[in-house]
Amino acid sequence: MSSQYKISQIVGKKYFTSTPTSEWSYSGYLEAVEPHINISTKLSALKSLWKKRFNEHLNEIAKGRSDKKKDSNATEFWDQFEKKRTLKKQQYDTNVDIQVNTLKVMSTASSYQKDELSKQMEIPGDNKNLPIESNMILQE
Repeated sequence: MSSQYKISQIVGKKYFTSTPTSEWSYSGYLEAVEPHINISTKLSALKSLWKKRFNEHLNEIAKGRSDKKKDSNATEFWDQFEKKRTLKKQQYDTNVDIQVNTLKVMSTASSYQKDELSKQMEIPGDNKNLPIESNMILQE
């Protein structure tokens, strides 16, 4: 890469960064780079060369904006992915909590039913803590 090309790149970038987008023009670009145009080159070659460089700058800018948009799209994808993952985890945790609480309620209900059945199976009298089978054996 020649030093002339590097200088034209720097000057061209400066033009595009210092000039508002609405004011960009090929003629404005040429005015900005004019001090760096080689006067010993044929006019037809200069026209072609500087038009090409102008278009290269525009393409670089467009590519940079496209890359930013792609980066933005990727960022948005990962943000959405994280939200979905968080939601799924919350749903899973909620389901687990519901199942645990359901088991606790069932255990409490089962314990209560066991106590009620035990009370119903007790025989009034001295042997009230003995199971029914034992009371029957004693009575025979």
